[in-house]
This record gives sequence, structure tokens and C-alpha cells, in this order.
Amino acid sequence: ITELPQACAGRGNMKAQQSAVRLTEIGPRMTLQLIKVEEGLGQGNVLYHSFIHKTKEEIQEALARKEEKLQLKAQRRQKQEADVANKKALKQAHRKKSLAGMKRKTDQAVGGDSDAEDPGMQEQQNVDEPSDDDVEYYRQEVGEEPDEDLFPQSTKRRRRLSQSTTPK
Repeated sequence: ITELPQACAGRGNMKAQQSAVRLTEIGPRMTLQLIKVEEGLGQGNVLYHSFIHKTKEEIQEALARKEEKLQLKAQRRQKQEADVANKKALKQAHRKKSLAGMKRKTDQAVGGDSDAEDPGMQEQQNVDEPSDDDVEYYRQEVGEEPDEDLFPQSTKRRRRLSQSTTPK
């Protein structure tokens, strides 16, 4: 409620009388000022700045630092790619060497090379041989075939040597 100094258009608005005034907001009163203009969005070269004024030498130094940083980044990336390729080549060479060793081991087991047998194979052969030797010894000394129940281990089923030496 205000007191009007003069007559205003509208019903009931008279000079020097109290009257209600309705206020409407039309938005903030702002004054804008250009501060900075850049190339790109937040990462490009500054074309204009109202507060900071650089000399040509300062601009050249900033560009040189930026270029040096980019070169260092590219150099690190190349080194990383070379390290990854080197590691992959070493892994491949190790895999080939391992496969060659496994193949050599299976070839020796199949070939029956007695100089390079596994200790496990010798134990199995030593376990199998005494029962055969017992049967043969009995035949030679007694002169006849032994009864089946005399040597029960000889009738049991034995594992084959080729199955026990193959890698799983």
C-alpha cells in the first residue's frame, strides 16, 4: 500500500490517496561483459581475454610447452606399445619352447629311450617285473606251470605304461 503522488490510470487511483500496487517481476537486471574468447570448448587457444594480456614471447613459450608435452605423451605411448609387443613375443617364444619340450617328452616315452626314462616309470616296471620273474623262476626250478592262486598279483589287471606316461 503506497500513497500516490499523482493520479495514475486505473480504478480507484487518485492523487494523495492510498492505493494498492501490484508488483510483477520481469527478471533480474543484468549487465554482461565479454571476458574470454577461446578456440574450441575449454581447450583451445585463447583468442581474447579482457584481464590477461600476453606478449608474443609468452604466447610462443606456452605453445612450445604444449608441443613438448604432446611429444612426451607420444613417446610414452610408443614405448608402451613396444613393451606390449615385446612381452607378447616373449610369451609366444615360451609357449613354443614349452610345447617342444612336451612333444620331446612324449616322443621319448613312446620311443622307449631307456637312458631318459622317468623315475615313476622305473618304479612301475620294477613292481611289474618281480611277479613275472617269480613265475619264470618257478617254471625253471620246479619245471611246471604254477597254480593261479600261487601268485595272485600276476592275475590282477595292470595299468598300461603308455597311459601312465602321457601328460593330461
